[in-house]
Amino acid sequence: MSDLPPLTALRSFEAVARLGSISQAASELHVTHSAISQQIKLLENLLGLALFVREGRGLRLSENGRFYALQVRASLGEIADATRVVRARPREGELVVTVMPSFGLNWLLPRLPRFRERHPHCRVRLVASLDVQNLRQGLADLGVRIGKGDWEGVGRERLFDDELLMVAAPDFNGGRLPRTPSEIVACPTLRSTESWALWCQRAGVAEPQHGLLINDSNLLLEAVRLGQGIAL
Repeated sequence: MSDLPPLTALRSFEAVARLGSISQAASELHVTHSAISQQIKLLENLLGLALFVREGRGLRLSENGRFYALQVRASLGEIADATRVVRARPREGELVVTVMPSFGLNWLLPRLPRFRERHPHCRVRLVASLDVQNLRQGLADLGVRIGKGDWEGVGRERLFDDELLMVAAPDFNGGRLPRTPSEIVACPTLRSTESWALWCQRAGVAEPQHGLLINDSNLLLEAVRLGQGIAL
């Protein structure tokens, strides 16, 4: 690794190449104009070639500079990505649990005090996410997701079945709640999943095309509380 230039010089070069200005690069990196110029000169001396072509008071990338800028930018991006991943990995003595936001709020949080009483020395970190990828990357010790469990690259165990209930605010539609499938689909519906399609198929009615689509269960429940429709 003795051929690696200083990281400060690489960051300075990448900023100037991207912004096209030493002054703007200095402002972004919170250093002086002369500091950036010195780092560029250092890098050019180490490489033995010019990375920029000076044109009056401006500058542009040379052919070698354009090639080098692409490689440096990609490498710095990989370093930044690796840094984010390592920072997010579980630390010793820490249990990282990734859960769906609605599950964490309505099921897990009320039960955490009892767990902490039993395991006072275990530091718990909750990560709200719908993504299974963070489990594959080792960013969490365990996760709770809803689905068939057909996810590759992770161990899985069924916790319990998900039960669907049809809900509405007590004063929805003036307190006159629908009683038949036809009456239900005629009302404003609140949807976040494909559950309505399955329910309508079994009930023998057409799936409603009106209503509000919401991709978050907590927002869905709040919309129900506000009397904006019927939800599954």
